[in-house]
Amino acid sequence: MPPGNCKPHRRFTNVGYFNINETALRQPQLPETVVDPVTAVVYKRPAKWT
Repeated sequence: MPPGNCKPHRRFTNVGYFNINETALRQPQLPETVVDPVTAVVYKRPAKWT
């Protein structure tokens, strides 16, 4: 949620639940590798996530 907005949208408070599409969960959220710009450390996705 954006800073200063601590309340969920009213669409989610009235129902009590909502569906998340399975394909949206299966798509990767981050690239295979991420480089920390400060420390130059390379982080890689674990093999079990692929």
